[in-house]
Amino acid sequence: MTTSDVPAARATRRTLVRTAAWAVPAVSVVAAAPAFAVSGGTSRFVVQQTRYLVVGEPVPAEYRLDVTITGAPIADARIVWTPRTPTSQTIGLLSSNLTHVSGDYFSEPTMFIVSGTSFWFTDGLADSADGSCTLQLLDGTTLLETLVVTYDSSLAPQPYPGV
Repeated sequence: MTTSDVPAARATRRTLVRTAAWAVPAVSVVAAAPAFAVSGGTSRFVVQQTRYLVVGEPVPAEYRLDVTITGAPIADARIVWTPRTPTSQTIGLLSSNLTHVSGDYFSEPTMFIVSGTSFWFTDGLADSADGSCTLQLLDGTTLLETLVVTYDSSLAPQPYPGV
Protein backbone atom coordinates (compact mmCIF):
# COMPACT_ATOMS: atom_id res chain seq x y z
CA MET A 1 0.00 0.00 0.00
CA THR A 2 1.36 3.37 -0.93
CA THR A 3 0.65 6.60 0.85
CA SER A 4 0.83 10.08 -0.47
CA ASP A 5 0.83 13.42 1.25
CA VAL A 6 -2.58 15.02 1.16
CA PRO A 7 -2.52 18.79 1.39
CA ALA A 8 -4.33 20.14 4.46
CA ALA A 9 -7.71 21.72 3.79
CA ARG A 10 -7.51 25.47 3.75
CA ALA A 11 -10.05 27.56 5.62
CA THR A 12 -11.92 29.91 3.37
CA ARG A 13 -12.65 33.49 4.31
CA ARG A 14 -16.35 32.58 4.59
CA THR A 15 -15.56 29.74 7.05
CA LEU A 16 -13.43 32.02 9.20
CA VAL A 17 -16.13 34.71 9.34
CA ARG A 18 -18.87 32.19 10.14
CA THR A 19 -16.77 30.62 12.93
CA ALA A 20 -15.88 34.03 14.38
CA ALA A 21 -19.53 35.11 14.39
CA TRP A 22 -20.52 32.10 16.52
CA ALA A 23 -17.62 32.69 18.90
CA VAL A 24 -18.60 36.28 19.80
CA PRO A 25 -20.82 36.49 22.92
CA ALA A 26 -23.89 38.74 23.07
CA VAL A 27 -23.59 41.86 25.23
CA SER A 28 -26.02 44.53 26.36
CA VAL A 29 -23.53 47.39 26.35
CA VAL A 30 -23.18 48.67 22.83
CA ALA A 31 -20.47 50.86 21.43
CA ALA A 32 -22.76 52.20 18.78
CA ALA A 33 -21.80 51.73 15.16
CA PRO A 34 -21.67 54.90 13.10
CA ALA A 35 -24.91 54.12 11.27
CA PHE A 36 -25.61 57.04 8.98
CA ALA A 37 -22.86 59.03 10.69
CA VAL A 38 -22.30 62.34 8.94
CA SER A 39 -18.61 62.38 9.76
CA GLY A 40 -18.09 58.84 8.47
CA GLY A 41 -15.74 58.19 11.41
CA THR A 42 -16.17 56.43 14.72
CA SER A 43 -19.47 56.91 16.50
CA ARG A 44 -19.69 59.52 19.25
CA PHE A 45 -22.47 57.56 20.98
CA VAL A 46 -22.00 54.78 23.53
CA VAL A 47 -25.36 53.33 24.52
CA GLN A 48 -26.23 50.94 27.33
CA GLN A 49 -29.71 49.43 27.39
CA THR A 50 -31.63 48.15 30.38
CA ARG A 51 -34.99 46.46 30.02
CA TYR A 52 -37.41 46.90 32.92
CA LEU A 53 -40.46 44.89 33.89
CA VAL A 54 -43.32 47.32 34.46
CA VAL A 55 -45.90 45.67 36.70
CA GLY A 56 -49.52 46.47 35.82
CA GLU A 57 -48.71 47.80 32.35
CA PRO A 58 -50.09 46.12 29.22
CA VAL A 59 -46.56 45.87 27.86
CA PRO A 60 -44.16 43.99 30.11
CA ALA A 61 -41.13 46.12 29.33
CA GLU A 62 -39.73 49.60 29.13
CA TYR A 63 -36.22 50.45 27.98
CA ARG A 64 -33.80 52.82 29.64
CA LEU A 65 -30.99 54.10 27.46
CA ASP A 66 -27.89 55.45 29.17
CA VAL A 67 -26.01 57.44 26.55
CA THR A 68 -22.48 58.85 26.68
CA ILE A 69 -21.24 61.31 24.08
CA THR A 70 -17.55 60.84 23.39
CA GLY A 71 -14.98 62.93 21.56
CA ALA A 72 -14.34 66.66 21.47
CA PRO A 73 -16.63 68.92 23.51
CA ILE A 74 -19.71 70.28 21.73
CA ALA A 75 -20.53 73.95 22.29
CA ASP A 76 -24.32 73.65 21.90
CA ALA A 77 -25.05 69.92 22.28
CA ARG A 78 -28.55 68.87 21.32
CA ILE A 79 -30.18 65.48 20.98
CA VAL A 80 -33.18 64.69 18.81
CA TRP A 81 -35.11 61.51 19.68
CA THR A 82 -37.41 60.08 17.02
CA PRO A 83 -39.57 57.01 17.76
CA ARG A 84 -39.77 54.14 15.30
CA THR A 85 -43.56 54.15 15.57
CA PRO A 86 -45.03 57.48 16.67
CA THR A 87 -48.27 55.95 17.94
CA SER A 88 -46.75 53.34 20.24
CA GLN A 89 -43.67 54.85 21.91
CA THR A 90 -43.14 57.62 24.42
CA ILE A 91 -40.33 59.10 26.46
CA GLY A 92 -41.21 58.60 30.10
CA LEU A 93 -38.57 59.60 32.60
CA LEU A 94 -35.42 61.48 31.65
CA SER A 95 -32.27 62.79 33.29
CA SER A 96 -32.26 66.31 34.72
CA ASN A 97 -29.53 67.43 32.31
CA LEU A 98 -31.90 67.20 29.32
CA THR A 99 -33.82 70.43 28.69
CA HIS A 100 -36.85 70.10 26.43
CA VAL A 101 -36.73 72.37 23.35
CA SER A 102 -39.43 71.05 21.01
CA GLY A 103 -41.59 68.03 20.23
CA ASP A 104 -44.27 66.18 22.16
CA TYR A 105 -42.27 63.19 23.52
CA PHE A 106 -44.07 60.59 21.36
CA SER A 107 -45.55 61.36 17.96
CA GLU A 108 -42.77 63.49 16.50
CA PRO A 109 -39.05 64.12 16.82
CA THR A 110 -38.32 65.63 20.23
CA MET A 111 -35.28 67.87 20.79
CA PHE A 112 -33.35 68.42 24.01
CA ILE A 113 -30.35 70.54 24.97
CA VAL A 114 -27.79 68.35 26.74
CA SER A 115 -25.63 69.72 29.54
CA GLY A 116 -22.66 67.42 30.11
CA THR A 117 -21.52 64.37 28.18
CA SER A 118 -24.05 61.78 29.33
CA PHE A 119 -27.79 61.48 29.77
CA TRP A 120 -30.52 58.87 30.11
CA PHE A 121 -34.19 58.44 29.29
CA THR A 122 -36.82 55.72 29.30
CA ASP A 123 -38.81 54.72 26.26
CA GLY A 124 -42.14 53.03 26.94
CA LEU A 125 -43.54 50.80 24.24
CA ALA A 126 -47.32 50.59 23.99
CA ASP A 127 -47.75 47.66 21.60
CA SER A 128 -44.82 45.27 21.93
CA ALA A 129 -41.56 44.68 23.74
CA ASP A 130 -39.57 45.37 20.57
CA GLY A 131 -38.81 48.77 19.16
CA SER A 132 -36.20 51.25 18.15
CA CYS A 133 -35.53 54.95 18.03
CA THR A 134 -33.24 57.29 16.18
CA LEU A 135 -30.87 59.60 18.04
CA GLN A 136 -29.34 62.60 16.34
CA LEU A 137 -26.45 64.56 17.81
CA LEU A 138 -26.26 68.23 16.88
CA ASP A 139 -24.04 71.18 17.63
CA GLY A 140 -26.69 73.90 17.50
CA THR A 141 -28.30 73.26 14.13
CA THR A 142 -25.37 71.33 12.61
CA LEU A 143 -26.02 67.58 12.44
CA LEU A 144 -23.00 65.66 13.70
CA GLU A 145 -24.33 62.10 13.74
CA THR A 146 -27.45 59.96 13.36
CA LEU A 147 -27.76 56.60 15.08
CA VAL A 148 -30.57 54.02 14.99
CA VAL A 149 -30.84 52.22 18.35
CA THR A 150 -32.68 48.88 18.23
CA TYR A 151 -33.99 47.73 21.59
CA ASP A 152 -32.80 44.29 22.66
CA SER A 153 -35.91 42.32 23.67
CA SER A 154 -33.70 39.34 24.59
CA LEU A 155 -32.43 41.20 27.68
CA ALA A 156 -33.88 39.79 30.89
CA PRO A 157 -36.26 42.38 32.36
CA GLN A 158 -35.07 43.90 35.63
CA PRO A 159 -37.43 44.99 38.43
CA TYR A 160 -38.37 48.62 37.84
CA PRO A 161 -36.42 50.81 40.27
CA GLY A 162 -38.39 54.02 39.62
CA VAL A 163 -36.23 57.08 39.12
